[in-house]
This record gives sequence, structure tokens and C-alpha cells, in this order.
Amino acid sequence: GANTLTATMSTGWWGGAISGRYGSNSAYRAKLVLQYADGSSETIGTDTTWKTALQGPVISGDIYQGEIYNGGADTSYRLNGYDDSKWYFANKDTQFKGEIVSQIGPSIRVREDLELGVKSATVYDGAVNETANQYGNINVTGTYGADESFTLAPGQKAVIDFGQNFAGWDEITVEGAKGTVITMRHGEMLNDNDGLKSRGNDGPEGSIYTANLRSAAATGTYILSGEGVETYHSTHTFYGFRYSEISTTAPVTIHG
Repeated sequence: GANTLTATMSTGWWGGAISGRYGSNSAYRAKLVLQYADGSSETIGTDTTWKTALQGPVISGDIYQGEIYNGGADTSYRLNGYDDSKWYFANKDTQFKGEIVSQIGPSIRVREDLELGVKSATVYDGAVNETANQYGNINVTGTYGADESFTLAPGQKAVIDFGQNFAGWDEITVEGAKGTVITMRHGEMLNDNDGLKSRGNDGPEGSIYTANLRSAAATGTYILSGEGVETYHSTHTFYGFRYSEISTTAPVTIHG
């Protein structure tokens, strides 16, 4: 029967901000080895007969900057029989002059035994007690436990506390209108001391502190498909964080 093989590309270590941009092009190299019942085999490798397009749910992905993912994107190209007549034949990449070898060390894997649950969620709208010398304190409008759902409106932000710093990604389950943009900023600590500016705070007490990230955005962006309850986590980046600060462009329900 028919089979379809697809791959989604982003900048990674080769062309992203973390690497100093060794190359300007992203490339994909793979081989499919088929083993037949009679003992013979066939190898199908990537070449210029493969096709490519700027299409798919991952709009951008970068280890420093984060990921933008369109949950409403058309992914029918992953199915057998897709019409790729408007796609382009791939070019051979000639930028890299080194040798490609198998990964040294263990493969990346999801460690479910290290999964962290949400400790608390704090929703706020702006700040109070602001002065010339301090950002003040977040204006808390709601606090929620680990398994509680809540509504988030434009202008509000939700600070999610996972209880400890770790390297990984956060998963969000959300419900809202199609095209709504959810933004998830990440930080290792919160601003404190009433947002005292001389202390180095970059926002009101209780908001996430990101000045130490320098130019790294460390931000995940998810665009809703509007098809009921949606769950998203990044696949082309990861973060070092304890707190995730969520904002939205339209009212949404964040499920616990």
C-alpha cells in the first residue's frame, strides 16, 4: 500500500541563535531502509526528487527564542494521496562541509518519571502600588490550585508555578476561539521587594523575572484551532524555568 514520509524543519543548533548561525539554510537528510520478507532490502534516501514547502504548524522554532505553533494549520500533507503539485523540488544543500555522523551518546527521550505537576496558578491584571522607584505588586484577581480550571481574558496574565527550576517544556490544555494567540513566557524566578528597581527587578512583585535571559525570548506561542479542547507543548525547543506566564488575545479557558 501507499505510505507517506514527512518531516518538519526548524533552525536547531545549526542555524539558530544559540550557534552563532553557522549556516543560513536548514536541511533534512534521511534514509528509509525497507526489509522484505525474502531477506532483501531497499534503501530510499533524500535527494532532489523529494519535495518541500513553507507549510505546516511549526511557524518557527529556536532553542533561545522559543516556538510558534499554529494549531489550526492544514496538515493534510501528512496523509496518503496529498496533492503536492504546488510544492517545490528540494535543492541539494552545499553549505555544510563537514562529516555527518551518528549521535554520540544516548538518544533524547521523554522522562515521564521526572514530570512535574502545577503547584499553583495566579491570575493578575496590571499592577498596584507603583512609584518612581518600584514597579509595585501584581494586581491579583484569582488564585487556583493544581487541578482547577480558570478563565483568562485579554490584559490578564496567569503565573504558573511548577515548584522548582528544571529543563524541559510546559504543556497547556486550553479552549477558546479559532485564531486566539496564547503566549507563554518562561522564567526561573519572580520579581520581589515590591518591584524595587534598584534591586534589578524588571516588573512588579509576583510577575516573572526575565532580565537574566538577556536577548533570549524563551517564549512559546500557540494559535488555537478553535476545535474544542486543545493540548499543546513545544517540540522544537525547550526551556529552563520554574514559572510560566500565560497571556491571551481573546478569552480562553485554561484547564487544570
